[in-house]
Amino acid sequence: MKTKSIVKKVGIFLFLSFLLLSVRACIGGFGFVFKEHLFGNYYLVATDIIEGCTLCYHTENDGDIYGNVIEQTVFAVGYNERYLIAKRYYHKDWEGTLDKSKIKYYILPLLEGMDWWTKNGMTETTDSLNFENMRKELGINDLKFTKKIDIP
Repeated sequence: MKTKSIVKKVGIFLFLSFLLLSVRACIGGFGFVFKEHLFGNYYLVATDIIEGCTLCYHTENDGDIYGNVIEQTVFAVGYNERYLIAKRYYHKDWEGTLDKSKIKYYILPLLEGMDWWTKNGMTETTDSLNFENMRKELGINDLKFTKKIDIP
Protein backbone atom coordinates (compact mmCIF):
# COMPACT_ATOMS: atom_id res chain seq x y z
CA MET A 1 0.00 0.00 0.00
CA LYS A 2 2.73 2.43 0.99
CA THR A 3 4.66 1.67 -2.20
CA LYS A 4 1.67 2.62 -4.38
CA SER A 5 1.29 5.88 -2.46
CA ILE A 6 4.98 6.76 -2.85
CA VAL A 7 4.96 5.88 -6.56
CA LYS A 8 1.83 8.00 -7.06
CA LYS A 9 3.41 10.99 -5.24
CA VAL A 10 6.64 10.67 -7.22
CA GLY A 11 4.63 10.44 -10.45
CA ILE A 12 2.65 13.58 -9.57
CA PHE A 13 5.86 15.39 -8.62
CA LEU A 14 7.54 14.44 -11.91
CA PHE A 15 4.47 15.44 -13.93
CA LEU A 16 4.24 18.86 -12.23
CA SER A 17 7.99 19.40 -12.65
CA PHE A 18 7.76 18.61 -16.35
CA LEU A 19 4.75 20.89 -16.71
CA LEU A 20 6.56 23.75 -14.98
CA LEU A 21 9.64 23.32 -17.17
CA SER A 22 7.49 23.23 -20.31
CA VAL A 23 5.68 26.44 -19.39
CA ARG A 24 8.96 28.17 -18.49
CA ALA A 25 10.46 27.19 -21.85
CA CYS A 26 7.49 28.73 -23.68
CA ILE A 27 7.90 32.11 -22.02
CA GLY A 28 11.55 32.65 -22.76
CA GLY A 29 13.65 29.85 -21.35
CA PHE A 30 15.81 30.33 -18.30
CA GLY A 31 17.22 33.76 -19.00
CA PHE A 32 19.22 35.53 -21.65
CA VAL A 33 21.74 33.82 -23.90
CA PHE A 34 23.06 37.31 -24.65
CA LYS A 35 22.61 40.58 -22.79
CA GLU A 36 24.76 43.65 -23.18
CA HIS A 37 24.17 47.07 -21.69
CA LEU A 38 24.97 49.69 -24.33
CA PHE A 39 24.32 52.94 -22.41
CA GLY A 40 21.54 54.56 -20.40
CA ASN A 41 18.44 52.36 -20.68
CA TYR A 42 19.43 50.63 -23.93
CA TYR A 43 20.40 46.96 -24.13
CA LEU A 44 21.05 44.28 -26.72
CA VAL A 45 19.20 41.16 -25.61
CA ALA A 46 18.65 37.64 -26.95
CA THR A 47 16.48 35.32 -24.87
CA ASP A 48 16.87 31.85 -26.39
CA ILE A 49 19.22 32.06 -29.39
CA ILE A 50 21.60 34.77 -30.59
CA GLU A 51 19.56 35.09 -33.81
CA GLY A 52 16.85 36.59 -31.59
CA CYS A 53 19.01 39.61 -30.67
CA THR A 54 16.88 42.75 -30.23
CA LEU A 55 17.51 46.34 -29.19
CA CYS A 56 15.61 46.91 -25.94
CA TYR A 57 14.75 49.73 -23.59
CA HIS A 58 14.69 48.93 -19.88
CA THR A 59 14.40 50.97 -16.68
CA GLU A 60 14.67 49.88 -13.05
CA ASN A 61 10.88 50.22 -12.75
CA ASP A 62 10.36 47.65 -15.55
CA GLY A 63 11.35 44.67 -13.41
CA ASP A 64 12.25 41.75 -15.69
CA ILE A 65 10.63 43.32 -18.76
CA TYR A 66 12.82 44.58 -21.60
CA GLY A 67 10.74 46.42 -24.22
CA ASN A 68 11.67 45.80 -27.86
CA VAL A 69 12.64 48.92 -29.74
CA ILE A 70 14.05 47.07 -32.77
CA GLU A 71 13.01 43.46 -33.29
CA GLN A 72 15.28 40.56 -34.19
CA THR A 73 17.90 40.15 -35.64
CA VAL A 74 19.95 43.22 -34.69
CA PHE A 75 23.59 42.66 -35.60
CA ALA A 76 25.25 46.10 -35.51
CA VAL A 77 24.75 49.36 -33.59
CA GLY A 78 26.49 52.66 -33.14
CA TYR A 79 25.55 55.69 -31.09
CA ASN A 80 26.51 59.13 -29.90
CA GLU A 81 24.80 61.52 -27.49
CA ARG A 82 21.93 62.28 -29.94
CA TYR A 83 21.32 59.21 -32.13
CA LEU A 84 21.55 55.45 -32.23
CA ILE A 85 21.95 53.69 -35.57
CA ALA A 86 21.32 49.98 -36.05
CA LYS A 87 21.26 47.26 -38.68
CA ARG A 88 19.18 44.11 -38.57
CA TYR A 89 18.73 41.20 -40.89
CA TYR A 90 15.41 40.97 -42.66
CA HIS A 91 13.17 37.97 -41.98
CA LYS A 92 11.51 36.32 -44.98
CA ASP A 93 8.37 35.05 -43.27
CA TRP A 94 6.43 34.73 -40.02
CA GLU A 95 8.41 31.62 -39.08
CA GLY A 96 11.46 33.86 -38.78
CA THR A 97 13.55 32.56 -41.68
CA LEU A 98 16.60 34.79 -41.64
CA ASP A 99 17.68 36.42 -44.91
CA LYS A 100 21.20 37.83 -44.47
CA SER A 101 21.16 39.23 -48.01
CA LYS A 102 18.60 41.88 -46.97
CA ILE A 103 19.28 44.45 -44.25
CA LYS A 104 17.07 47.03 -42.55
CA TYR A 105 18.68 50.25 -41.29
CA TYR A 106 17.43 52.31 -38.35
CA ILE A 107 18.03 55.77 -36.93
CA LEU A 108 16.72 56.29 -33.40
CA PRO A 109 16.74 59.80 -31.90
CA LEU A 110 17.86 59.57 -28.26
CA LEU A 111 15.35 61.54 -26.22
CA GLU A 112 14.54 61.62 -22.54
CA GLY A 113 12.54 58.42 -21.96
CA MET A 114 10.87 56.30 -24.64
CA ASP A 115 7.73 57.27 -26.53
CA TRP A 116 6.39 53.80 -27.35
CA TRP A 117 3.87 55.13 -29.89
CA THR A 118 6.51 56.68 -32.16
CA LYS A 119 9.63 55.00 -30.75
CA ASN A 120 11.04 58.53 -30.42
CA GLY A 121 10.52 59.17 -34.14
CA MET A 122 12.70 56.26 -35.24
CA THR A 123 13.12 55.86 -38.99
CA GLU A 124 13.83 52.66 -40.91
CA THR A 125 14.71 51.78 -44.46
CA THR A 126 15.87 48.81 -46.51
CA ASP A 127 17.80 51.06 -48.91
CA SER A 128 21.42 51.71 -47.88
CA LEU A 129 21.62 54.83 -50.08
CA ASN A 130 18.50 56.26 -48.44
CA PHE A 131 20.02 55.44 -45.03
CA GLU A 132 23.22 57.33 -45.91
CA ASN A 133 21.19 60.31 -47.17
CA MET A 134 19.16 60.41 -43.93
CA ARG A 135 22.41 60.35 -41.95
CA LYS A 136 23.81 63.27 -43.96
CA GLU A 137 20.60 65.28 -43.41
CA LEU A 138 20.86 64.71 -39.66
CA GLY A 139 24.59 65.51 -39.61
CA ILE A 140 25.57 62.05 -38.35
CA ASN A 141 27.37 60.69 -41.40
CA ASP A 142 30.50 60.17 -39.28
CA LEU A 143 28.64 57.94 -36.78
CA LYS A 144 29.98 54.38 -37.13
CA PHE A 145 28.67 50.93 -36.24
CA THR A 146 30.91 50.26 -33.25
CA LYS A 147 29.16 47.22 -31.76
CA LYS A 148 28.77 44.14 -33.94
CA ILE A 149 27.15 40.84 -32.97
CA ASP A 150 28.33 37.70 -34.73
CA ILE A 151 25.20 35.98 -36.04
CA PRO A 152 25.92 32.50 -37.43
